[in-house]
Amino acid sequence: MLHAAFPRGRLVEVQPLAGGRRNANFKLRLDSMSEPVVLRIYEHDASLCQKEIDLLGLVAGSVPVPKVIHAATRGLEELPPFALMRFVEGISFRELRRTGDADAIAHTAPLLEGADPMPRFVDSCLASENLQRRLPADLRDRIHAVLWASSAALAAVSEERRLVHGDFNKRNLLVRPEAGRIGGTSQN
Repeated sequence: MLHAAFPRGRLVEVQPLAGGRRNANFKLRLDSMSEPVVLRIYEHDASLCQKEIDLLGLVAGSVPVPKVIHAATRGLEELPPFALMRFVEGISFRELRRTGDADAIAHTAPLLEGADPMPRFVDSCLASENLQRRLPADLRDRIHAVLWASSAALAAVSEERRLVHGDFNKRNLLVRPEAGRIGGTSQN
């Protein structure tokens, strides 16, 4: 699997990454790279590799996602599908809460917990320069109004859980210091 992306690279260290339920994930260090990479092996459903690669590509312009270095969406010979991605340093929001660092939690939590998390999240997206370049102001205003008018209905389903491809949920959001404060988020 490594030879496909790094023909001259030599594996220096392998560390299993905990938490994956459907795929096997490993943090790898190679002699030819200064930064670690993640090897994700799609063991249960071969089609998920292509779906995840497509989804990461779709949202990469507006959501921080790991860079895909190489993907064999159909596998190689007898090997299952796999992807090699840039490793994103950080801790999960769940781990951050366990630290008890009230300032860091307060800085990170507003979009993840509390009252009206969905409308607040959408507002943060509407405030992004990238989205503002793509959507006219009147449409952004209508989206804001509809979400806030629906906040009670959204709150009623906020505890519903669904597995979405790539397992994008708050347990998989990573936080890391930026400019001395915790606040950057990435999807693991």
